[in-house]
Amino acid sequence: VGMVLGYTFGWLVQNVVGGWTYLFLFSGLAGGAMFAGMYYLPYSARWLALKNRMTEAYASLRFVTPRIPEQDLQSFEEIAERNYVYKLQEKERLLAESKLTYCDKVMREIKIFTEPTVYPALIASMGLVFFQQITGQPSFLEYADELFKQIGVGISAAIVLASWKLVMTLLATLTVDVYGRKNLLYLGCGCMGVGLVVLSVLFIFPATESGTCNIEY
Repeated sequence: VGMVLGYTFGWLVQNVVGGWTYLFLFSGLAGGAMFAGMYYLPYSARWLALKNRMTEAYASLRFVTPRIPEQDLQSFEEIAERNYVYKLQEKERLLAESKLTYCDKVMREIKIFTEPTVYPALIASMGLVFFQQITGQPSFLEYADELFKQIGVGISAAIVLASWKLVMTLLATLTVDVYGRKNLLYLGCGCMGVGLVVLSVLFIFPATESGTCNIEY
């Protein structure tokens, strides 16, 4: 939504002298709205449960899921009790670790990332972020308006691109639990790979504006 509004507002003020200042004002208003929303957002149920503030934790759960079943509340209470006990044990562990040297603490932290339950998730998450950036997809979005302008389809095409991204994001959100995360990831990466190959092939050819073409037969 932010991309769609940003591109749209930029398109509206593209011919206004000093229009970029209005973009900063727009961003500031959006940030203010987000701050206000976060201020009134309740604390997470898990954090409240760890603080043993169960009444507020239940209220937080009902804020997120107004019609949460009673059995889910009971299961959450059991989890909250275990978390509270775990927190007390964690305090004892930290107290014992406070007597360790700095080098010992660093080595323990490094060892955590090599554990079988952590290492695969760490590699997968870092790999996804790394390849998402290195493929150039964010760079294309950054220069989308200029690229569209060069190929003669107009800056307004960036708005269409942002709208398409919004639609696909909503579609993925609604279907992720139906088709599975891995399947959607395969589909998304495949489509992005095809798109990047097409872009690479197209940009091999020299860019020539239509008004400067002078072809003689």
